[in-house]
Amino acid sequence: MEEREKSIWLQLYSLAREIQKLEPWKIFLELDVFPVSLPSFKEPFYCTFHGNESPQKAIMVYPGVLAIDGLWRFVRSEQMPSFQRMRYQQHLACFFTDSKEVSDEDKHRINQIGLKFRGKNWIIFESALLNLVPSACTISEAEILIEIYKQLIQAVDDIMTERIRVNFEIGQVLHRQFDPFTKQWHSIVEKLEWSVDPVTMPIIYPEIIDEINQLPLTNDQIEIDIIHTPIIADEKEGQRQGIIRFALLADHKSGFVYKHELVHLEHNYQDILLTVIIEGILQLNRPKQIWVRDDLSEAVLKTLCEKTGVKIKVSQKLKSIDAFSEKLFLHIQK
Repeated sequence: MEEREKSIWLQLYSLAREIQKLEPWKIFLELDVFPVSLPSFKEPFYCTFHGNESPQKAIMVYPGVLAIDGLWRFVRSEQMPSFQRMRYQQHLACFFTDSKEVSDEDKHRINQIGLKFRGKNWIIFESALLNLVPSACTISEAEILIEIYKQLIQAVDDIMTERIRVNFEIGQVLHRQFDPFTKQWHSIVEKLEWSVDPVTMPIIYPEIIDEINQLPLTNDQIEIDIIHTPIIADEKEGQRQGIIRFALLADHKSGFVYKHELVHLEHNYQDILLTVIIEGILQLNRPKQIWVRDDLSEAVLKTLCEKTGVKIKVSQKLKSIDAFSEKLFLHIQK
């Protein structure tokens, strides 16, 4: 390991230990949010502390509005099969854990930089990006975390010393911001607000709508979803491994799976959903109702359903697709 890289990791571990000593999980709930706006990034990093409501102590960093929106979707999706909630996962995390949970890669790095941990105080860093297998943080991510942790320490200190009062219960947050004019950092109490760009509606050609409307309207109900699986894509040099996903179209009542297509990382999930549902309808005739997993999928199919007289229903649990997924996962584990 080069000296520069070693210095970066040492600084990051040192800052994580400093936060650990503050024991923020004894003070803050897991949805008490601390935005940090770094000067070189357009969107804030949203930070939380785990450990107050769960046994796992952690510093969680959600990079940008899509990531914090994903956190809220994850929290609200308790009825969804646990593996399918991974679709919202996007974070940079620091876990304080037992040695049994530490990978050989992390132990090797810790040994290289000359640190030692005992008991349940081992520190590991994880990078989880959409549709990718969680992995160790890169050196560039470590540099970002260093700048964020410096501001988190100050934010926690502001509250612990009562310099600043924040009412998290009414949606307030403590936002660390840099003033480019004064060259100073400030702690600002504000309401937590963000807006996510609406789903870009895929183009549906009028002739496709006309062709579907000429089909008979049946009493069938079908489900559609892009599922996450425990299957990991083959590793390619210089690239992070992807999670294998499938687009599934199934009968809601019988459980029969009409279509299953592999979804690659480069695929646009909106286009895949629309393509699979259109091909399915042209093959099966117009269903009475389509079941989808969340409001994002609903938004993608809304225009098609409105123009073809098909109802759409949102449910975190999809009876047929979830049953198929469970059987698939059991088969994989054998």
